[in-house]
Amino acid sequence: MSEPRIILNEIEEHILAAGQLLKQYNDDFANQTEAPFSGDRAKVISLQEEERRRIARDLHDGPVQNIANIVLRLDLCEKLLKKDPDVLPNELGELKSIARGCLEEIRKFIYDLRPMALDDLGFASAMRQYIKEFSKRTGIGIDANISSSLPRLKNDYELAMFRIAQEALNNIYKHSGADKVVIRVASSDNRIILCVKDDGKGFKFEETIRTLSAKQKFGLVSMRERAELLGADIEITTSPGKGTSVMLTVRV
Repeated sequence: MSEPRIILNEIEEHILAAGQLLKQYNDDFANQTEAPFSGDRAKVISLQEEERRRIARDLHDGPVQNIANIVLRLDLCEKLLKKDPDVLPNELGELKSIARGCLEEIRKFIYDLRPMALDDLGFASAMRQYIKEFSKRTGIGIDANISSSLPRLKNDYELAMFRIAQEALNNIYKHSGADKVVIRVASSDNRIILCVKDDGKGFKFEETIRTLSAKQKFGLVSMRERAELLGADIEITTSPGKGTSVMLTVRV
């Protein structure tokens, strides 16, 4: 078999694998529920719908468009294979790189949906793993100290805590311009305290909340709603030029 055909076959395998991962991602989300919360079911539904919108947006802007681009370029490569095979190796090498990157991007989406470590090892281990990956991906330095003696909580509680921490870090990456983040997680007096603090540009909190709500971008709002469903307290402290601090206190 010629080298171009071997590369073509490898790219096709990557696309098939990406499609399977997308199906797994969709199936996992369909089965996921936060219904065990004792809080307002309307808020649970609202959070789930916001999560669905975020997932659909991220998939559309990322791997879905990349896969469509790969398919179109594969069609071009097949034509070049017959008409001008000498130009194929470079084109196929780029395609292979795009396909691999797309596959890794989808794997990251699946991990973000429900990290295996969260179910198997608990919140502390899942956070350590996510922090390591986040810092590597974004280049943002993180000073993390997560207690090794945190008690295990119900799955839905640990997932909600993880989502709040994840949203705080995503906001830092997208909006803060921060160079450094400090994360502390500790337990004391039947409470778990999570604190995420950055050295970014900060913002006017109430004004930003109103603006984001009007635009139906609910990251900060969803953090507060998740905290309410936990029966937890969340305090978001920020001002322009002074960074942002998110402190979550969960009673256990």
